[in-house]
Amino acid sequence: MSDILTYAEAVAECERIAPASKWGYFEVPDVWLRHLVSFAHAVNASGLAITMTTCKEKFGGLDIYYETRPMGGRHPRIDALVDAAQDACGATCSECGARGYLVSVRRWLSVLCAPCRGRREAASVAAALARPDTTGSGAA
Repeated sequence: MSDILTYAEAVAECERIAPASKWGYFEVPDVWLRHLVSFAHAVNASGLAITMTTCKEKFGGLDIYYETRPMGGRHPRIDALVDAAQDACGATCSECGARGYLVSVRRWLSVLCAPCRGRREAASVAAALARPDTTGSGAA
Protein backbone atom coordinates (compact mmCIF):
# COMPACT_ATOMS: atom_id res chain seq x y z
CA MET A 1 0.00 0.00 0.00
CA SER A 2 1.40 3.42 -0.93
CA ASP A 3 1.84 6.27 1.52
CA ILE A 4 -1.22 8.05 0.09
CA LEU A 5 -4.30 5.89 0.47
CA THR A 6 -7.56 6.06 -1.39
CA TYR A 7 -10.70 6.55 0.63
CA ALA A 8 -11.77 2.92 0.06
CA GLU A 9 -8.34 1.62 1.15
CA ALA A 10 -8.41 3.72 4.33
CA VAL A 11 -11.90 2.57 5.36
CA ALA A 12 -11.06 -1.08 4.60
CA GLU A 13 -7.83 -0.81 6.59
CA CYS A 14 -9.61 0.77 9.58
CA GLU A 15 -12.27 -1.95 9.49
CA ARG A 16 -9.57 -4.65 9.33
CA ILE A 17 -7.52 -3.13 12.15
CA ALA A 18 -10.40 -2.34 14.53
CA PRO A 19 -13.39 -4.47 13.48
CA ALA A 20 -15.33 -3.74 16.70
CA SER A 21 -15.49 -0.06 15.76
CA LYS A 22 -17.71 1.53 13.14
CA TRP A 23 -15.94 3.87 10.75
CA GLY A 24 -18.12 6.53 9.23
CA TYR A 25 -17.37 8.68 6.25
CA PHE A 26 -13.98 10.44 6.07
CA GLU A 27 -14.17 13.90 4.51
CA VAL A 28 -10.48 14.75 4.71
CA PRO A 29 -7.61 15.26 2.26
CA ASP A 30 -6.28 11.93 0.96
CA VAL A 31 -2.85 12.65 2.45
CA TRP A 32 -4.42 12.66 5.92
CA LEU A 33 -5.98 9.20 5.55
CA ARG A 34 -2.79 7.51 6.78
CA HIS A 35 -3.20 9.38 10.08
CA LEU A 36 -6.72 7.96 10.39
CA VAL A 37 -5.35 4.45 9.88
CA SER A 38 -2.84 5.15 12.68
CA PHE A 39 -5.78 6.39 14.77
CA ALA A 40 -7.58 3.06 14.11
CA HIS A 41 -4.48 1.16 15.31
CA ALA A 42 -4.45 3.24 18.49
CA VAL A 43 -8.19 2.78 19.08
CA ASN A 44 -7.80 -0.97 18.70
CA ALA A 45 -4.82 -1.02 21.07
CA SER A 46 -6.85 0.93 23.65
CA GLY A 47 -9.27 -1.98 24.03
CA LEU A 48 -12.21 0.35 23.38
CA ALA A 49 -14.54 0.47 20.38
CA ILE A 50 -16.04 3.58 18.83
CA THR A 51 -18.60 4.72 16.33
CA MET A 52 -17.10 7.57 14.34
CA THR A 53 -20.00 9.84 13.46
CA THR A 54 -18.05 12.62 11.74
CA CYS A 55 -14.52 12.90 10.41
CA LYS A 56 -13.82 15.97 8.33
CA GLU A 57 -11.51 18.87 7.67
CA LYS A 58 -12.83 22.01 9.36
CA PHE A 59 -11.07 25.37 9.57
CA GLY A 60 -7.90 23.69 8.32
CA GLY A 61 -7.84 21.02 11.02
CA LEU A 62 -9.11 17.50 11.61
CA ASP A 63 -12.52 17.32 13.25
CA ILE A 64 -13.59 13.92 14.70
CA TYR A 65 -16.84 13.16 16.49
CA TYR A 66 -17.32 9.72 18.00
CA GLU A 67 -19.17 7.72 20.62
CA THR A 68 -17.79 4.75 22.50
CA ARG A 69 -19.46 1.42 21.88
CA PRO A 70 -21.69 0.02 23.25
CA MET A 71 -22.37 2.52 26.05
CA GLY A 72 -22.12 5.77 24.07
CA GLY A 73 -20.53 9.01 25.15
CA ARG A 74 -16.89 10.00 25.10
CA HIS A 75 -13.85 8.49 26.79
CA PRO A 76 -10.67 10.28 27.93
CA ARG A 77 -8.37 7.68 26.30
CA ILE A 78 -10.10 8.12 22.94
CA ASP A 79 -10.08 11.92 23.38
CA ALA A 80 -6.28 11.71 23.73
CA LEU A 81 -6.07 9.60 20.54
CA VAL A 82 -8.23 12.15 18.70
CA ASP A 83 -5.88 14.91 19.91
CA ALA A 84 -2.89 12.96 18.57
CA ALA A 85 -4.57 12.44 15.16
CA GLN A 86 -5.45 16.15 15.05
CA ASP A 87 -1.85 17.08 15.84
CA ALA A 88 -0.55 14.75 13.10
CA CYS A 89 -2.93 16.20 10.49
CA GLY A 90 -2.19 19.72 11.70
CA ALA A 91 1.46 19.18 10.77
CA THR A 92 0.81 17.54 7.37
CA CYS A 93 0.31 19.56 4.18
CA SER A 94 -3.22 18.82 2.97
CA GLU A 95 -2.06 18.83 -0.65
CA CYS A 96 1.24 16.93 -0.81
CA GLY A 97 1.73 15.32 2.62
CA ALA A 98 4.95 17.19 3.47
CA ARG A 99 5.46 19.04 6.76
CA GLY A 100 2.84 21.79 6.82
CA TYR A 101 1.55 24.64 8.91
CA LEU A 102 -1.87 26.20 9.39
CA VAL A 103 -2.08 29.17 7.02
CA SER A 104 -4.74 31.45 5.61
CA VAL A 105 -4.91 31.96 1.85
CA ARG A 106 -7.59 34.47 0.89
CA ARG A 107 -9.33 33.86 4.25
CA TRP A 108 -9.39 30.08 3.75
CA LEU A 109 -7.59 28.08 6.47
CA SER A 110 -5.52 25.09 5.35
CA VAL A 111 -2.47 23.15 6.45
CA LEU A 112 0.09 23.74 3.70
CA CYS A 113 3.84 23.53 3.14
CA ALA A 114 5.57 26.58 1.68
CA PRO A 115 5.58 25.36 -1.97
CA CYS A 116 1.89 24.37 -1.89
CA ARG A 117 0.99 27.65 -0.22
CA GLY A 118 2.80 29.52 -2.98
CA ARG A 119 0.94 27.55 -5.65
CA ARG A 120 -2.41 28.11 -3.92
CA GLU A 121 -1.75 31.86 -3.59
CA ALA A 122 -0.66 32.12 -7.25
CA ALA A 123 -3.76 30.21 -8.41
CA SER A 124 -5.97 32.43 -6.25
CA VAL A 125 -4.47 35.60 -7.73
CA ALA A 126 -4.75 34.22 -11.27
CA ALA A 127 -8.41 33.33 -10.69
CA ALA A 128 -9.13 36.80 -9.30
CA LEU A 129 -7.49 38.43 -12.31
CA ALA A 130 -9.45 36.24 -14.73
CA ARG A 131 -12.83 37.27 -13.32
CA PRO A 132 -14.60 39.97 -15.30
CA ASP A 133 -14.88 43.41 -13.68
CA THR A 134 -18.48 43.71 -12.47
CA THR A 135 -18.00 46.92 -10.54
CA GLY A 136 -18.32 49.12 -13.59
CA SER A 137 -14.94 50.70 -12.87
CA GLY A 138 -13.15 49.10 -15.84
CA ALA A 139 -11.92 51.11 -18.79
CA ALA A 140 -14.38 51.50 -21.62
